[in-house]
Amino acid sequence: MVKPLAPIIIITTCFFLSCNRIEKTTTSVAYYSNGIEKSKKGDYAEAIIEFDKAIGIDTEYADAYSERGLNKMWLGRLQSALEDCNKAIEINPILQKAYAFRGVIKNEQKKYTDALKDYNISIRLDSINGYAGYAYSNRGVVESELGDDLLAMKDYNKAIELDSNFALTYLYKSSLESKWKMYQSTIRDLNHYIKLNPEYDRAYNSRGFAEYQMGDTVKAIADYNMSISINPNDFAAYNNRGIIEYNRGQYKLALDDYSKAIANDSNDEVAYKNRADCEEKMGDKKAAAADMLKAGSK
Repeated sequence: MVKPLAPIIIITTCFFLSCNRIEKTTTSVAYYSNGIEKSKKGDYAEAIIEFDKAIGIDTEYADAYSERGLNKMWLGRLQSALEDCNKAIEINPILQKAYAFRGVIKNEQKKYTDALKDYNISIRLDSINGYAGYAYSNRGVVESELGDDLLAMKDYNKAIELDSNFALTYLYKSSLESKWKMYQSTIRDLNHYIKLNPEYDRAYNSRGFAEYQMGDTVKAIADYNMSISINPNDFAAYNNRGIIEYNRGQYKLALDDYSKAIANDSNDEVAYKNRADCEEKMGDKKAAAADMLKAGSK
């Protein structure tokens, strides 16, 4: 009658081991989820702490390594970020986002050829993990860096087709369109970007520039105002708003904006030249000459 007890004890032990494993996995996933939420809010240091906790519980957690690597990159810790993505790929060689993130890190390191290789792998793995929109978008950035803007535009369009909610693609694409003087398309894509991410000041500044080029100074001024309201230190918005005011003959307003641009970036040669023109118009030749000298020294 005693013999049947042995398998019962083994089964019970296995049951407790299984429960512990489930509890361990659940806890690591909870920390991972916390890290993702903190990363979305831009709390990269706090996100890393959460991913550390997840990895501390589960040292084979490939997703946590890859996400921790991306957040380290945002903080400028490129080598450590690269090591995390390498570890994620070592654990799970088909983890698509690990290749995509590693590509972004290599792009930051200006290792463009290596970055392209990682984006290509990430895109090939699309049928497995479904993260290709991000990879196409960032591959476009590298292609543009390497001088192939046409190929970059093709990738941006593909990225939007795959993921129309990845805001940065619209920003990257609008930059190329502005470079090509396709200002209507620039405005359209910046509209998409701002809808998805309304708190980025430079997007309003860029849209304001495109509107100015299209002759719509009223909308341009409104966008420069919005950019400055989000970031009172946006020297480019002050300078660009000053140009419109100068062209309207509002020299005092323009002078004030050029001065604010210089206060926020004392190395801005253009703002010094613009302020000199304004001072010349207002009859202050001495101040204009001094600003031209400063512009020449930049």
